[in-house]
Amino acid sequence: MVMKQGQEPRRMRKDKAELLKGDLIRLKTGAGGGYGDPLDRDVQEVAWDARNDYITRQDVERISGFFFKGDSLEPDLDDSAKRRQQTRTSLE
Repeated sequence: MVMKQGQEPRRMRKDKAELLKGDLIRLKTGAGGGYGDPLDRDVQEVAWDARNDYITRQDVERISGFFFKGDSLEPDLDDSAKRRQQTRTSLE
């Protein structure tokens, strides 16, 4: 996030930004791969991660085994439970 003097803070998704004296940068990075089985992670926590750009929607569906409702970032609990059970069964 770049906070230029006299302007609203804005998110930056590029590797270059022109800065002036007094500008501030806030850098937020992932904390690592986590621990435990992603299939056991609370669905609401994973949805929060997706809404806050810690993980992409595609990675949520691939790694955590749950799906969102349509184009939203709200979890589809029924489909997710089925998918998680199918994934667990396939790993046995």
